[in-house]
Amino acid sequence: MLKKFGFKFVVITAIALSLVTDSMAATTRIRFARGASSTSLSGSLTSGGSRSFVVRLGYGQTFSVNVSSGNDEIVIKASDVHGAFNEEYGYFETETDAEGDHYITIRNTGRRSTRYTMTVSAY
Repeated sequence: MLKKFGFKFVVITAIALSLVTDSMAATTRIRFARGASSTSLSGSLTSGGSRSFVVRLGYGQTFSVNVSSGNDEIVIKASDVHGAFNEEYGYFETETDAEGDHYITIRNTGRRSTRYTMTVSAY
């Protein structure tokens, strides 16, 4: 009885830890270098694949996301504490009306994998 319980406990713990680790790795925190108002990140996305990012912004900042890719089929979805903004292809800009974390998700709507470069700016 104890052996069965011990084995189940180990399996359940391993599954729980893998889920927590996956969810923590799923969103990348964007940080600006001291004195910088923008930063760029590069990577690749499979067809239908997405990446999520979070950036801390102040009230009243102009916030933009520019994504270039090999297939020009990257959709940008941004949101804040009030909810999601419209999805845009390639470029998104708004003035923040809330201080705190703002979320960015980019998704490849193309039929093939593609490389991308994303520049996030806040001023």
